[in-house]
Amino acid sequence: MQLRRQGKYVGTVTDVYRGTYFLCLDCKVNAVAHSCNTASLPGQGDEVGFLVTRVNEEREVAEGIITRIIKRRSSI
Repeated sequence: MQLRRQGKYVGTVTDVYRGTYFLCLDCKVNAVAHSCNTASLPGQGDEVGFLVTRVNEEREVAEGIITRIIKRRSSI
């Protein structure tokens, strides 16, 4: 994978399950966030900023923290 530890990336929240956020980063890599350092919690479809803390090569997934919400999903 082409990700670096302590790198900041942008992605979209694909699912939320029991406080765990599943993301698809813009560089086409899946990611998991176990914590969120924002005032409000992101929801499915939101565009967020992501800080990589660990790269799991076996599962081909990045692990890290959501640092900010860039854009909320527009609800109709």
